[in-house]
Amino acid sequence: MNCPDCNYSLFGLTAPRCPECGREFAATDFSFRPGAVHFLCPHCSQAYAGNDAFGLPSPREFRCVRCRKHVAAASMIVKPVRPDARGEPLRFGNVWEHRRSEGFVRAFFDALGQLAFQARGFFRESYFDPASALMFGMLCGYFTAFVGVVALEVFQAVRPNKLPDPLMQFLQPSGWMILLVMVPAGVLVWMYVNAFLILLTLRMLGRTADMDATLQVVAYAGAVLPAMILPIIGLPWYLAIIAAGIEQVTGASRLRAFVAALLPLLLCLNAAILAVAFQYL
Repeated sequence: MNCPDCNYSLFGLTAPRCPECGREFAATDFSFRPGAVHFLCPHCSQAYAGNDAFGLPSPREFRCVRCRKHVAAASMIVKPVRPDARGEPLRFGNVWEHRRSEGFVRAFFDALGQLAFQARGFFRESYFDPASALMFGMLCGYFTAFVGVVALEVFQAVRPNKLPDPLMQFLQPSGWMILLVMVPAGVLVWMYVNAFLILLTLRMLGRTADMDATLQVVAYAGAVLPAMILPIIGLPWYLAIIAAGIEQVTGASRLRAFVAALLPLLLCLNAAILAVAFQYL
């Protein structure tokens, strides 16, 4: 069980972070030989054996028999009990996290394609790396703004002088400067608000989740934001990617993941509709 970045041994660590390079990890990022390791409750050190196909505790969340506190397998301490104890990584990193070797531009567009059509596989391979996800989300915001401006240009060419004045502004050089400032601020606020609402929904549904992991899901879902030009396509697509990410990151059922993705989106849409309505009252 070694850090995928620096190869430091992660056995016995009480904090889910490599002390050598700082990469965060979870016990469930690895598979183990049956009976080679014990998983310790992070609250009272009660030992449990791995009993699923990956040598991990099943179910992944339960109440400790000793201290009666809630325990998630991802946060348990892994203690080797045999000399041949090993942990093989289950997460090898998605294509965006390997952008240094793949090439920045190629990794970005490959990630767009994988998230659009193979979201579960993408999230299944992803490391816990919120910084990379936030960078990807910001780039998706700029890409969406670019696609939106191109769509406005096409509409203006087909039907001249039919666009409202606020939209016409984005076709001017000054509009591009505004977008350079607005996009990162708007995308960042949206990612944090949506992730927070998803987190609250998951807790109401009886599931625990981590803010950084939820934020990572929302950031990667930005891959299909350009499809919002046609909301009837973009909104369900965006919802499906977030649900797939929640399912993979938190271990929630498909139904709970879908509800956790849907309710915050409905809340934000209703808030936007009310804000527009109040302007015309």
